[in-house]
Amino acid sequence: MTPKERLAQIRSELNPITAKALAEKRDSAPDGHSRARGLLDEAMPSRESLEKAEKSRKLNSEVSEFLTGMASRERSIDSIISGRPAVKSRDGSDWSAALAEQHPNISHGGKALSLPPVTSFVVPAPGPVVAENIPFGHLLDIITVGELKGLGINYLRSVNRTRASAVVAPGELKPSKNLTLEKVEATAQTIAVLLEDIKKQDLDDYEDLIRWIDFELKGDVLSTLDQQMLLGDGVDELEGLFFQDGILAQAYSTSASASIRRAMAGVESAGYENTAIVLNPVDYAELELELNTAGDYRNHAAPANAGPRTVWGVPVASVPAAPVGLGIVGDLSQAHLWIREQVQVTITETNEDDFKRNLFVARAEMRAAFGVSLPGALAMVKLNGTVDFPVNE
Repeated sequence: MTPKERLAQIRSELNPITAKALAEKRDSAPDGHSRARGLLDEAMPSRESLEKAEKSRKLNSEVSEFLTGMASRERSIDSIISGRPAVKSRDGSDWSAALAEQHPNISHGGKALSLPPVTSFVVPAPGPVVAENIPFGHLLDIITVGELKGLGINYLRSVNRTRASAVVAPGELKPSKNLTLEKVEATAQTIAVLLEDIKKQDLDDYEDLIRWIDFELKGDVLSTLDQQMLLGDGVDELEGLFFQDGILAQAYSTSASASIRRAMAGVESAGYENTAIVLNPVDYAELELELNTAGDYRNHAAPANAGPRTVWGVPVASVPAAPVGLGIVGDLSQAHLWIREQVQVTITETNEDDFKRNLFVARAEMRAAFGVSLPGALAMVKLNGTVDFPVNE
């Protein structure tokens, strides 16, 4: 029996009791009074239930009318934008049924509409952010890398190296070797970069954005590290290879490949091995595009059969930070990088008012010292007739 039906039944039982009391002009008899009070007590919950149901029905009707009107306006706007005729909206009476038919993933109850945790309205996940443009090579691939414990490091650098030994007759004075060493203090320098105004919404929506930011910032720092190890002037910077006292220098000679070969000979004449060559990617391309007298590419290398990157059999580090028109050749193991802090990326929202604006800032940094113990084991070389070697100003 529904609450409404029970209330009607209680009303029919109360009517005779009330009528009898009015006819006799007195309160109902004790037994009638007790019966009437019991019926009234029973009627109260049913009455409250009916009042709640009526309020809920009225609220649902108002929500339906409002949403139906919104849907009608949206369809009208869509028809203006798309040029398609507007579809006549449904009336409020069958709105719930229409919604259930069009969007089965939405549940609707008697009191209010509710969305399940995952619905058909979830936007597909975006694709990758951008491609990773990793540099082809770093100096880290060919030099000696170690760990630094303090603020810097003291090391000995060989300024000159000459042969002094000789055949000596019995009893004669042996020749002395003059070996000049200088003490060098290499201070750890910080290389850092910031990326500001990173939106929290982008971090939430693009799941690979953090990984890409990490890659991009680390790549930026390592590229500057390469530039410093090559061209740092030693004044509040690393002292790069091109500014090392005692490094050999090879002028341009007929062609880039000929110049490199003569520089290699100078290194070998000083008693050292050529372990690697450092070139800008543009210069290495020009070397591969050199033609011999028969009109073939250097070493008869076909473009479709490219092998390991070498010049005169020596591995090439193709470094974007290397200056165009200049190269370094020789025993690159004599160049040392002492790392105080590995490159790392940190991200935070506690910068100024970023927290209030849902923004983040990322920082990448590292600390390291650099030095060359035997500059005479290396040679810088000009690859054309117009370029100049870097000089301290």
